[in-house]
Parts: sequence; structure tokens; C-alpha cells
Amino acid sequence: MFEVLNMNDTLRDITMKSPNLPDIQRALIDTNFTSAALWTLALLKAKSASAALTVVGIGSVAGDRGRGSNFLYGSAKAGFDRFLEGLAHKHAGTSV
Repeated sequence: MFEVLNMNDTLRDITMKSPNLPDIQRALIDTNFTSAALWTLALLKAKSASAALTVVGIGSVAGDRGRGSNFLYGSAKAGFDRFLEGLAHKHAGTSV
């Protein structure tokens, strides 16, 4: 069974409509933080030691602001921003 999430709805509207709110919240965090972080780590693991690699992550201004209407999305994006910042520090001076 698939549930289609219309991204034009606000999180508040989704909250009011969905009996599966915890699943939607988890999917929002998994999509915008967990999945992106794990794919980045998998890419780094698969990279050969001699190959240069540039990692580009897509953030959002929502990660810089704490808005009530999209706090889950914003917190997931803020977490991904900090993940990328830490990754940059970890790989400073390397070919990544």
C-alpha cells in the first residue's frame, strides 16, 4: 500500500487529515536527513582512495529558521547541514 503525499499541503493540513501521522513524520525525517546522510556515507565508502570526490548536499533555508509550520522539515535539513559540515571537517586536507 502506498500513500501519496501532496507536497502542496502544509504540515498542519497533513496533521489534521492523516491517521498515520507518525509514519508521515518519520518519512519526512528519513527523506530529508537519514537517507541523504546514508547515501553520502555509502558513496564515500565506495570511493577509491586515489579518486577525487566533491560532495554536494542540497540544504534549505528552512534549516536555518525554526518555523512552526514546517519544523520537522527544517530540523531534518538543519541536521543534514551539520552532517555535511562535520563531513567537511573530517575530510579536510584529503581528496574529498
